[in-house]
Amino acid sequence: MAKTDRSNLLLNLTTRTKLLASFGLVSLVIIVMATFGVLTLRQLSAASQAVYVDYTVPLADFAEMGSALTVHHQILTNMTNITKHADFVSEFKRLAPYREKVNRVLTDYSATVLRVSRSGRDETKDLAILKPAIEQYFKESEGALSALADSFGKSLTPAQAENLRELGVLALRVNLQQPFDLVIARHQEQVLDLEDVAKDLNEDAQATAFNGTITLIIGGLIAMAVGLGIGFWIAKFFSNNLSHIAQVAQLAASGNYQSRANITSKEEMGQMATAFNTMLDRIITSLKTTENERDEMQKRLMVFLVLVSDVGKGDLTKRGEVTADVFGNLADGFNLMTQRFGQLMKQSRFTFHVSRFTFHVSRFTCLNTTAALLLPNPKALSRATFTRRSCADRESPASGQAGSGSS
Repeated sequence: MAKTDRSNLLLNLTTRTKLLASFGLVSLVIIVMATFGVLTLRQLSAASQAVYVDYTVPLADFAEMGSALTVHHQILTNMTNITKHADFVSEFKRLAPYREKVNRVLTDYSATVLRVSRSGRDETKDLAILKPAIEQYFKESEGALSALADSFGKSLTPAQAENLRELGVLALRVNLQQPFDLVIARHQEQVLDLEDVAKDLNEDAQATAFNGTITLIIGGLIAMAVGLGIGFWIAKFFSNNLSHIAQVAQLAASGNYQSRANITSKEEMGQMATAFNTMLDRIITSLKTTENERDEMQKRLMVFLVLVSDVGKGDLTKRGEVTADVFGNLADGFNLMTQRFGQLMKQSRFTFHVSRFTFHVSRFTCLNTTAALLLPNPKALSRATFTRRSCADRESPASGQAGSGSS
């Protein structure tokens, strides 16, 4: 039930809302994918920055530090061949920059983030071993140089100076070699730590890039599928509804006014279907009203024709029913015509009877006159004949009027 209500709620949305919601959903998917892509790029950027700052630069510095230690040790070794104090002082000044270089590299490296590789190499642990080894190396080199420097003292006898020199040379060539080898070994271990951790970070960055690529591809496919699905749903929704309304319109145009659009949604398509159905209902009502009016008109026409037929047969007493329509006006005029025609007939009959009465009176008068002329003397016969002719002449018009009246 709840699913049906949600479906109806979705279908009842207006077309503009449907389109905006669809485009909004597609835009949301695109934004999510873009956000994920940006986050992936930021992770790659952070990993690249970490590799560069914490390992690329330190590896270069450690290479310089190894070179500085080697040169520093070579200078110390070469100083064993110096016999003049001025040359000793000159070579001694060359040692300071290399020592500062080594200390600077250690200080900078200690400030970076130290990690443990997946293979178990620990930068912090190995650095804790490297620092004391370097400090021990520089400390022993200072002691050896101190002995060698004392051999150039002016207050010493040649034998004392030679003994101190041999002691310094022994310290520089033999005793200092082991601390130097230890420093080089620990330096190499620290470089291996850096390389191992940098390799892990590089693999992590590659995995992040690969996962991000796969995710973007899958997300792009999902976004494309969602966009195509939404577009197909909208196209199908409008196409089906428009096709259905067009089919109903074609049926109505062919005369099937009982067809109806079966769209119950409340959006534009549903409103169009409802309006179309209402229009068909009104058309049917109008057709029924027109048919009823036509039947009533035919019925009234037949009644009027019967009335005309009866009047034509001579029944002037027939009258048509006067109504408010056109046939009522026609019946009213016909009734008036029949009434006046009846009055005219009555006047004709009255004239006929008057003429006939006059005729009989005239005839009787002529007969009386003739009899009066014949009875006194025979000489009056000619006068009687004349009188008879006069009566006959008057009889003829009367007979004509009588014939007209009877017709």
